[in-house]
Amino acid sequence: MNVWVLLAVNSMAYGGLLFLLSAGFSLIFGLMRIPNLMHGSFFMLGAYFGVTLLNRGINFWLAALLSAAAMAVIGGVIERTLLRRLAGQELPQVLLTLGFSFVIADLCLMIWTGDPWQPPTPDHLRGVVTISGVIFPIFRLAILAVAVAVLIAIFLFSVWNQSPKPAIYATDIGQQRTETLSDGTLMTLNTNSLVQVYYSNNARNVHLTRGETYFKVTHDPDRPFTVIAGDAYIRDIGTEFSVEESAAGVNVKVASGRVCAGASESLVSGRGTVLSAGEMATVSSGKVQRISGRNVADALAWTEGRLVFSEDRLDYVAEQFNRYNPAHRLRVEGPVAKATPVTGGYDINRYDEILRLVRAKSHLAVIQDGNDWVIKSKN
Repeated sequence: MNVWVLLAVNSMAYGGLLFLLSAGFSLIFGLMRIPNLMHGSFFMLGAYFGVTLLNRGINFWLAALLSAAAMAVIGGVIERTLLRRLAGQELPQVLLTLGFSFVIADLCLMIWTGDPWQPPTPDHLRGVVTISGVIFPIFRLAILAVAVAVLIAIFLFSVWNQSPKPAIYATDIGQQRTETLSDGTLMTLNTNSLVQVYYSNNARNVHLTRGETYFKVTHDPDRPFTVIAGDAYIRDIGTEFSVEESAAGVNVKVASGRVCAGASESLVSGRGTVLSAGEMATVSSGKVQRISGRNVADALAWTEGRLVFSEDRLDYVAEQFNRYNPAHRLRVEGPVAKATPVTGGYDINRYDEILRLVRAKSHLAVIQDGNDWVIKSKN
């Protein structure tokens, strides 16, 4: 029996130590989406700092506090100066942090050599206790107690921060839908769109899976409103805006107020690109590119059941109408027909208005092919 007690307590103490080593990595990856492969190297570097301070006569707990603070400063500098530039790019983050782990390991080997260092155990952690007739060092039990305390703290944090099951809203091709969320925010889904709404005690997150959605946000500084689409994060600063998934990236259109756009949640919280009313941008491959030459009010006319064009190519116009009219699709063939400019405002369901415009152009022909309409040059 004593053997089983000995194995159980020693296993739990060792497991607690491994948990403390791994918990930081899990938190950083879970909250910031950074695969920090230099996490273990920071533990090693902090331990060497602490031992060096102990050898200089500094109190054990003060040495532990100072070494932890030093690691926090070094980690903060690396995150601010390097990792933020790679926000949302997992492979470059892996390579960078792996490279730093090798650098830190070589520095520790150069400065402290490869010989083992055995720091003295603090007086109040020396001694033993007896459990079921088996003697255990107090120090090992202290490690287990710290691990349990950290586990409870993480559990309580996750319970406080957890979101209920998401509310899912969707539209089919040709449909539009307006919903009022629990905080008063108005959300209008465009054709063929899907969003998942996660509200918690301290955050409001909306995941746009496909299509386009327009938001009129009820501002709450204690619960930031964030739209997540692909690798793009768009945070409300009291505004009305639209987010659209497209082949070129995630398009953001601001009708009023301001939003902060970036390629990760940490970037939005700190150094994202601020877009004001009347501005548009595309978030793609970790970069925010402003769009010029387009009117935001025209781009958001779909919220009023209209599509507005200004010298847009006919193939683009047909593509937009086809999003709402799958039963009567417009097909534009040939480079001349595709490049024909179109200007005007049209009802999203009145494809016949476009056909009437096209028929008025002398160089274009309209041919019916079943339920579809083919537009091509007469020459």
